[in-house]
Amino acid sequence: MKLYEKLADEIEEAVRRGVFAPGEKIASVRQASQRQRYGVSIKTVLHAYAILESRGVLETRPQSGYFVRAKPAAGVRHAQPKRMIATASEVDVSRLVLSTLRSIRAHDAVPFGSPYPDPGPFPWRRINQYANAIARRHVSWNFIDDLPPGNPELIRQIARRYAENGVPVDPEEIVITVGATEAINLSLQAVAQPGDTVAVESPTY
Repeated sequence: MKLYEKLADEIEEAVRRGVFAPGEKIASVRQASQRQRYGVSIKTVLHAYAILESRGVLETRPQSGYFVRAKPAAGVRHAQPKRMIATASEVDVSRLVLSTLRSIRAHDAVPFGSPYPDPGPFPWRRINQYANAIARRHVSWNFIDDLPPGNPELIRQIARRYAENGVPVDPEEIVITVGATEAINLSLQAVAQPGDTVAVESPTY
């Protein structure tokens, strides 16, 4: 039995024996964690109190704390929380990725997995002016320049922006890719070989 389960069972037994009366306030999370009788962390107490809430033993009152819940009427029983059982299932990765990408277009969803900015506040008028000016200067556009390492003029502008912010960057060290996945692939090819172990933070993209 885990420590928070043991703590929850002890408090529930105390309520059943009448040590804590219905409607009576019990020790705060901090007080319960500091008492030598329990000697547990705040996280453990929070977990125990959450279990007691789900069992109908305790209830929270905003800005007041935890209280013993009044006894239910005769014949009424609180349902015991069901244990969640993990089951293995086959996942179609391609289908999952496509459904995630489609959800990005939903206006009521925040795409934490794919950080696309909201185009609403974009300065579209200025962007169109710059695009038209570039189109007038360049009658023909060489798309080969846009492939890695990238368009030289864009690289120069990026290096200039770094310099204006006090960060000297050699333009020869700037590589423009056609997306994040290509950048990751190129980085791995530069520093790793097949079979190497790569450490990443969790959670990660």
